[in-house]
Amino acid sequence: MREIQKLCPEISGLLAPLVRMDAEAWRWERPLSESLTLTPPGKDERVLTVEMIPLTAENGVRRALILSATDMTEQKKAEAIIAHMAFHDSLTDLPNRRLLTDTAVERLRSSPPGRKIGLGILDLDGFKEVNDRLGHQAGDHLLEAVAGRLLEIVSSPHLLARLGGDEFGLLLDCQDVSEAEGLFSRMIDRLRLHFDIEGHTVTISASIGAAFALSDETDIKNLLRKADLSLYSVKQNGKNGWQIFSGESPFSPLS
Repeated sequence: MREIQKLCPEISGLLAPLVRMDAEAWRWERPLSESLTLTPPGKDERVLTVEMIPLTAENGVRRALILSATDMTEQKKAEAIIAHMAFHDSLTDLPNRRLLTDTAVERLRSSPPGRKIGLGILDLDGFKEVNDRLGHQAGDHLLEAVAGRLLEIVSSPHLLARLGGDEFGLLLDCQDVSEAEGLFSRMIDRLRLHFDIEGHTVTISASIGAAFALSDETDIKNLLRKADLSLYSVKQNGKNGWQIFSGESPFSPLS
């Protein structure tokens, strides 16, 4: 392989991992197996499982080195798709509840002092009526359109997820609570604008309930419960607004 490297410098980088494996296999005089990601010049990236087996005579003289490679590219792609499906919503491709809560747990553990970490629940007002009037396919298209609009507003370090049905989740990562308040206002204003769904003009609104973790709080279920209580309060007071949980009752209504 070193000779090939010299003769074909254009693929020298491609062969470098194999040259290294070659040396290690002879050094340890035992089979060596590795997964390598290689990108041939002008070609797509390939993932290979490479095995090298050194063969020596009884007197220790090197006889041969057997190299076998299995192309695992398509299998790795399939595994990546399956892994993505486990953590994302199949309709909108947004993170799902599992990824939202896992990420929230990690943020609560690792965020620097001063950051405000919270969870929000957004529920669409009037979605059931659209679903009943236009059918489930139109309802699915509306959910996709809603996700698209929200992604125009919600960006890192915040995280938008779909919890199921017409509910969306929010992981809030703020320097100050006022940042979340502005975010909620923009989301609600954006969803008030009508949607064109399968030739029909559709108008909906949104209600948002949220809660921020206390300095030592790590209970995600309790945080979601507080956000849900705030959402319920918005629904009871006319919908189309937001509330943030504080103490034993929500506060900061906006209609």
